[in-house]
Parts: sequence; C-alpha cells; structure tokens
Amino acid sequence: MIASQSRFFAIAMALTLPLTSLPLSAQAEEDRWYLTPSLGYYDADTDRAADDGSGVGIAFGKAVSEHTNIELAIDGNDFELDPGVGEIELRSLGINALYLFDREGAQPFLLGGIGAIQTTLPGGSDETYPMLKLGLGVLGQISDNGTALRIEAGYRGVFDDESVAGQDQFDDWYAALGLQVPLGEPTPVDSDGDGVNDPEDACPATPAGRTVDSRGCERDSDGDGVLDSADECPGTANGVPVDARGCEPDSDGDGVLDSADICPGTGRGIQVGSDGCELDSDGDGVIDGSDACPGTPGGRDVDLRGCERDSDGDGVVDGADACANSLPGAKVDARGCATANQSIVLKGVNFASGSDQLTGNSRTVLDRAAATLRNNPLLRVEIGGHTDSVGAAAYNQQLSQKRASAVRNFLVQNGAKADRLTARGYGELQPIADNGSADGRAANRRVEMKILK
Repeated sequence: MIASQSRFFAIAMALTLPLTSLPLSAQAEEDRWYLTPSLGYYDADTDRAADDGSGVGIAFGKAVSEHTNIELAIDGNDFELDPGVGEIELRSLGINALYLFDREGAQPFLLGGIGAIQTTLPGGSDETYPMLKLGLGVLGQISDNGTALRIEAGYRGVFDDESVAGQDQFDDWYAALGLQVPLGEPTPVDSDGDGVNDPEDACPATPAGRTVDSRGCERDSDGDGVLDSADECPGTANGVPVDARGCEPDSDGDGVLDSADICPGTGRGIQVGSDGCELDSDGDGVIDGSDACPGTPGGRDVDLRGCERDSDGDGVVDGADACANSLPGAKVDARGCATANQSIVLKGVNFASGSDQLTGNSRTVLDRAAATLRNNPLLRVEIGGHTDSVGAAAYNQQLSQKRASAVRNFLVQNGAKADRLTARGYGELQPIADNGSADGRAANRRVEMKILK
C-alpha cells in the first residue's frame, strides 16, 4: 500500500510541474459552458488484488458563482488482475462541485463529487455502486480564448460490497491531466460599466456615470489635462495653461485671465480694463492710480503726475494759455496773458561793469522775453533801465539808457516788433531797495519790461 501511494504522489507531482511555467494570465469568471477531456492514472486499492491502471474522462461544466463551478463528469479506467485472470472495468457518472480560491492567474481549487460507478468483473458480471470523489487541483490559462490546463489529484471511494468477499468499500487514488476548453464566445465583461469591455478598456475602474472615449478613459474634451468631471471651466482654448480646476489662471487677481492680460502683476483691488491694465480714465497716458489730476480733457499735454503742463509757469495750463511763454513773475489774466500797466523785472539780465555789454547768461532770459513778444505781437512794451546810486547821477542816467537800448535791440533782432518797443533809462531815480547795502544796490541795478497795453 505504501509503495503504491508513493507511485501515485510521484505521478501527481509530475503532472503539476507544467504549471510552474504557465503565464499568470487573468481569467475572469465567465458564463460559458466548458468541456474538460482528461487522461488519468489510478492507484488501485490493494484489496482489489489488481495492478494500477490508466483511464480517460470528460467533464461538462459551468461557473455558477464567483468561486464555484458545477460539472457533470464521466470517467473510465481498467485494473489488470493476475495474468490470465482478466481485468476490472470501472465506468462512472457523477456530479462535481469545484471551489476556486481565485480566478486570476494559477487558480487552485478543491473538488467534491458524488455519483455512481459501474463495475464489470471478468466473466461479464457488472454491478453499479455509489461513489464519492474528493480532490484538489489547479487551473492555468494557456490561451486567449480561456482554454486552461487542468491538473487534479484525489481520492475515489467506491462503496462496493460484492466484488471481493469481506470488503464493502474500495479506496482508489487518482491523478489526472486535462484541458478545460470553453464553448462559444466569451460574454463581454464591462466591469466598470462605462460601455467599454474589459479587454479594450485602457482605464478600468472608471467611476460610474463618467463620459469616456473609445478606450474607456474619461474624456478631457478641451484637452487641458483636466478630466471633464473635474473641469470647472470646459471649453478652455487648446494650449492655454490651466489650474487644477481646469480654469485658466488669473495670477494677479485683477479679474482678467492671464492669456488676455497685457499687464500681468497688477495689484489686487486695482480697477483694470478688459486688457488687464490699470485704467486711464481721462486718456492722458497716466494711469488712475498715479494720476494727480483725473479728468484732464482729451489731447492735453500732461506731466508724469497726469496734470496738464504750465510751461511758462504763469498759473494757466498750456491748453488754456492764449499767451504762451509769459515772462517769469508776470501777472496774467485767465487766458494766461500779461495784464497792462505792470512792470516785470528781467531777473538774470546783467551787464559788464560800467558797460551796456550783455553778459552771456542774459541771453537765456532775453530769448524767452523775445518769444513772449513774438507770440503776443499786439503788446506795447517799454524797456526800462535802472542803476544804483553809486557815481554821478548824469552818468547813471546815460548808462541806464544805453542798457535799456541794448535790451531793446536784442529783442528786435530776435523777432519782436520794433514799433511796439520803446527804451528808456531811469538812472537812479526809481530804486526798489536800499542803496546803502550791497544787496540793495544789486537789486536796483535792473532792467524792467513795462507792459503798456
């Protein structure tokens, strides 16, 4: 008995070895029926007084749950008796239940079965007895259509109380190698319910209700890298960067998306236009946040503060100044024109000592005075020369006249109308400061423009 069982287990191990080289392919539970033809080796109960034998079988079955198969099995094998005596023929019909621990890769299973076995003895007598079958095995898929190699070994109990006197049961052992072949085409499986069958589904486990493409992957309709289900801003233009919500960013928080923002980096809370740039409400080229003079009329020339320029500093902005280039210190009316009967000291107009020769720095002041007269050709102006009290009065009178005439000549040479200008020397007669001090005498040495009309 021990030697017989050793041979059985050696054969069972040999049959199991092919599975070690099988790829661990996935095999999902199917609705298909299958056929399993097999070849077997049977180790006879020693009480049969027979040699071990081979046999064939076929099973017809189907998966009925995640872990369970039910099948109808037909098996046959012969045991050779002593030479010249004959052989025992065994033919069985049974129902087997297989419990598969897993349906992925190499699939181990337990088998339990009941049935009837017909025993034919030498001489032709036969009887049918109850049968019990217990076994274990493993399945390994070997082709894409689901065909699997099936290796199985186990125990067969035959409740035969007639074949051998004094025996009411035979305990046979078996090992079998077969092919489990599915019948028909597999039922398509769509595990995640997205409408794409598992073999073609590149994105298994897609959440229910999501819209997917032909590969079974959730759509990103606008191609921004954010799936439709998470995209709060569908329809984003192709190639535009987006955040995790699928929305184009507004990095500076000004309400204008980055792709349309000509002025990135605008501070939060600042009013901007549709281009993302801070508003320049009066269109003067100075943004509102820096404009000290909002509401400047269109087309006016403004400074960096957004305020209209007053180029001649007379208090009337250029846009409203009818008399540009007013002399410094001149009193002007609302139009920016100098008012009559006022005298304007030409500060900076100086002469060489005791001479009517203008110094170089005087030209800057006189150039501006000439421009004023050119721009206001109707003005009648008196050029008045004044001296301090140092020296003889007659000399001072003569010197002041020469200096007034020198200024008049300069202005006429630079475009002022000669018939509108007169020159008069007042000598020391009209001091404006105390001649007793150096500063006072310097103030008294002056040239004035008196506007007559």
